Amino acid sequence: EVVMIRFAKLTCAALVATAVAAYAQNVISAKSGLIHYTEGSVTVDEKAIEPKKGQFAEMKNGETLTTTEVRAEVLLGPGAFLRVGENSSVLMLDSRLTDTRIQILSGTALIECLELLKGNNITVVAAAVPVQIRKAGLYRFDLSENASATLKVFDGEASVGAADNPIVAKKGKMVTLGGALVAMKFDPRGQDTLYRWAAMR
Repeated sequence: EVVMIRFAKLTCAALVATAVAAYAQNVISAKSGLIHYTEGSVTVDEKAIEPKKGQFAEMKNGETLTTTEVRAEVLLGPGAFLRVGENSSVLMLDSRLTDTRIQILSGTALIECLELLKGNNITVVAAAVPVQIRKAGLYRFDLSENASATLKVFDGEASVGAADNPIVAKKGKMVTLGGALVAMKFDPRGQDTLYRWAAMR
């Protein structure tokens, strides 16, 4: 219950202050893409991941992680997590901590960034639109079957679109991706199974 309250309030101050206790990061990697947790059959480039105690598989550049009726958690850096929903797939474009780039190919993914260290950059591509994470917070990406996508900023700040003329999306904003970029308000109180699962991680 305490974890759910922390997750639901989603204030950057609270996230950073409770970072040590809140996220159970079991390993530190020099690159993004370490597969921190899976709850069932997850594949990378169609090869099944077989979790072993103390050993963690990694997504390399150009590799695709795919879930079925399960979920997965991938480290994007110290205190930064990519949580992949059911029936979803993500592509690792660049695993460098200084320029981490992930593409959402299908389904749903959450990024929870408890802290964004200086020099670490995270960019998510959805529907061919780059989204740069600017601040600690919680971000959700949904990609539909017709390849349209949405970004929801539960907390934090993201730069959406071309670097020379981006839309800045802050807490409580949703941006449609693909075609014309449109920003609007949304109700951040909505929760589903992925949101609740992420809250307990």
